[in-house]
Parts: sequence; C-alpha cells; structure tokens
Amino acid sequence: MGSEMVGGASLLRMGDIVSLYAEGQVNGFISTLGLVDDRVVINPSSGDLTVPPKKFRDCMFKLCPSNRYSAQKQFWKAAKQSGGHGTDASLLSRLHVSTT
Repeated sequence: MGSEMVGGASLLRMGDIVSLYAEGQVNGFISTLGLVDDRVVINPSSGDLTVPPKKFRDCMFKLCPSNRYSAQKQFWKAAKQSGGHGTDASLLSRLHVSTT
C-alpha cells in the first residue's frame, strides 16, 4: 500500500509493513521468536542499522487493526476464574455456545 505524504512526512496505513529498531540500553531490531510464538525480542548481536540481521523477515511486522472478539474475552475470563488451566474440560464446557 502506498503511504500519503503530509507536510513532508509519510503516514502509516493499515497493511503497511514496518520494522522496529530499539535504541537505549540495548540497541537492535525487534524480531519475533517464530510464527507460533507471539513474543518479541531484541538481539543486539544479530545486526544493526548499517548491517541488518540475516533473518530480516523476522523483524518485519504488518500493521493490522486490533481484533477483540467477545469469545476471546469470554475465554480469558473463564480461564482466569479456573486458575489458568486453559484446556480443562470444565472450562471448555463453560465456553460451549449453543447453535440453536
């Protein structure tokens, strides 16, 4: 997607791909730990602004709207009440939604 220019600065839009670089006590690109794991890390030894990381695709993020579904909220509420056991049968039975 193309970005618009406003006053010499380009605006981000949904669908744009960005990379994030952290500067502070630790400098480095922010990257994912994998497709399944939703955590991110900063690995200063993997690269910097002059020499990007070899796996730069792990440092790329797509801007998407935040989706908060009622079923997701219901799940987290029930999981919290059951002590964090997200796979037990009682939790799943409480979350069962009738299709009638």
